[in-house]
Amino acid sequence: MTNTAANLQANHEWMDELKRPEIQSALTNLIRQLPEIERTFHSMDQITQFSKYIFEDTATMKAFEQRFQLSRINEESFEALITLLGKHPILLQIIELMEQITLFIKNVVADEPSMEQLKASLLELPLINQRKEAKELIAAIQERKNSMDHSISIFTIMKWIKDPNVQNYLKYIQATLDVMQQKHDE
Repeated sequence: MTNTAANLQANHEWMDELKRPEIQSALTNLIRQLPEIERTFHSMDQITQFSKYIFEDTATMKAFEQRFQLSRINEESFEALITLLGKHPILLQIIELMEQITLFIKNVVADEPSMEQLKASLLELPLINQRKEAKELIAAIQERKNSMDHSISIFTIMKWIKDPNVQNYLKYIQATLDVMQQKHDE
């Protein structure tokens, strides 16, 4: 009799759990995803069966072993691949930053007031004390810009990043982007 009472108590606790909205929502979502889960298990079963047949096929395994031995892939290559995969998040951040910088540069070049401000800033540089030198520098820059191909490769930008002057300007750009993002979020 006590066993039946314990079973009733356990069933009552389950019923109380099933009445909770988050449990009902989770069960509803799980039921909706059952066809996709079934397809996934079916696909995994097919992959497992295929792998089993491949491993049991001695001719295929011998051909694979022979090809693997002839290739230049070795333990060092696998370690390098794993190291490279580990660096993907950092590489992604660098590429995203470079995309932002490239977009910023394109927007500045396309924006006439920004180019005028850049020209005015160039005139204020300590290196350019005389007006004649400033005009010559601006004309040379303008001429070089017009003669250059309009596409800037990622490798060119990477070379630029090593220059201390460019790094200083990039700090200004990053600060500008941060302030603009902060203003946008407010």
